[in-house]
Amino acid sequence: MTTSAASRFDAIYRARLHAGRPDWHDTAGTVREVLGYLDELLGVADPPGSQAPARDVLELGCGTGTLSFPLAGRGYSVLGLDISAVAITQAAARSAGSSPQAQARFKVHDVTRPLPQLAQRFDLVIDSLVLHYVTRPADRSRMLRLAARALRPGGALLVMTMCQDPRQIPAGTWFDARTRCLISGDQAECHYPSRQGLTEEFHRTGWETEYQRIVSGNTGTGDQDMFLAVLKIIPACRLDDKGRTLASSRTNTRQGVRRAG
Repeated sequence: MTTSAASRFDAIYRARLHAGRPDWHDTAGTVREVLGYLDELLGVADPPGSQAPARDVLELGCGTGTLSFPLAGRGYSVLGLDISAVAITQAAARSAGSSPQAQARFKVHDVTRPLPQLAQRFDLVIDSLVLHYVTRPADRSRMLRLAARALRPGGALLVMTMCQDPRQIPAGTWFDARTRCLISGDQAECHYPSRQGLTEEFHRTGWETEYQRIVSGNTGTGDQDMFLAVLKIIPACRLDDKGRTLASSRTNTRQGVRRAG
């Protein structure tokens, strides 16, 4: 992403704050829906009673903390990153006013840029519905590499992103079939044409898919198809000091994949 992207998201959050709707998902139904998806993925990546339960969570695209605080309330230690300083200021203020058990930490950062101090500090990394807003393939690869470097051995990346053609084109938007982007003004979100296209992209950047599911026509988040996945870094994959993939002995990311739905 770029400085203009930061300014664009700052403007979106200022407008939402002014309208009294600070969260990106501004209806209770939408929040419940997204939390339901997250619970599904957590149930795979961090099942109750596991011998080594996850504790430290990195949330990419945390916004004002819509998912951060429920996660913190469940006992996770959460660090949220977002490109918008306006959103992070709001999230930090909300955290300061929360009970100690529900507090989270926040940092302004472009998730398509490296952050070496995060290396191997987290058990889980969560794509907080931000991957589809990263429309340039090179930026998406950089985001996935940031996640890979942040994870401890055995950790997982939880993905929630748009997939397949939009089921509805809201008023004032249009779908560019060439770039696969749903565009509204200067805002775009990428819709991969298929589940296979997404898993192939993950494999190219050193990930294997442990679990995946397509949610068909979810309502609260705009009646779009949603791709849910639990990803793990390929064990034989090595990254250089800039997070670039050097080698992998794995050739088939779909072998042994758990699917639902």
